[in-house]
Amino acid sequence: MFERHIFVKRRHAVLTALERDLVRIHLKNTLDDPHPIIIGTATDPYQPAERRFQITRAIVERFLDARGLVIGIITKSPLICRDIDLLGELGRRHRVTVYISLISTDTRTIKLFEPRAYMPHARLRALQKLNKAGIRAGINAAPILPGVTDSVFQIDDLMLAAREADTAFVHPSVLRFYPAARDHFLPVIAQHFPNLIPRYRAAYRVGWDAPSSYVSAVQRRFQRIARKHGIDPDDPLQVREHRVAKVAKQEMQLSLL
Repeated sequence: MFERHIFVKRRHAVLTALERDLVRIHLKNTLDDPHPIIIGTATDPYQPAERRFQITRAIVERFLDARGLVIGIITKSPLICRDIDLLGELGRRHRVTVYISLISTDTRTIKLFEPRAYMPHARLRALQKLNKAGIRAGINAAPILPGVTDSVFQIDDLMLAAREADTAFVHPSVLRFYPAARDHFLPVIAQHFPNLIPRYRAAYRVGWDAPSSYVSAVQRRFQRIARKHGIDPDDPLQVREHRVAKVAKQEMQLSLL
């Protein structure tokens, strides 16, 4: 989410940290075992402050001088389209994938759980622009909310919108119920979906992850509906399977969520 209190790192400090990480990544990278650089795992790299400070753009520009990288960018913001020129050039030099995060096409759901984020139509329009520019871009359907966005109806609507936006893939990930997520989600669930509270307490009573049987069932449902619409349901960078190299995780954050 886009918050009001923004902590901005100095661009020089960000790029200095990036230089150290690039040395380490180049030493570890092999053709059989690439180490993806994923931007946006901690906070959105294209939140409104980026319009002014352009720290993410500076990082992308630095990547142009590197070699053989595997890069993923995760965002909810159409602001990423500002950098289409750079991303296109980056894609010709490296393996680049953009993930547009979108949990639902239902505006009510987005307003409840992501009240300060862009609405679905704006994210889908950005997705289409990226793909038309030749940039591999798809939907990061995360987090899937049990009982809220996991129905066949919800997933089918998301896949239909994804197909119309020329998406390259749709990758689902079920809610991991970290303490911060509990603080954010449970009050909303309690107010608008009170009948789901016992289900959430039971499902997440022993940890952060939903039961493996439920996760597998959701993944199968996504795969079935995705294939019906001719969409790739897999994560092209297999982020969960790789040892992800987070680019200067603390140095590049624009806000502390």
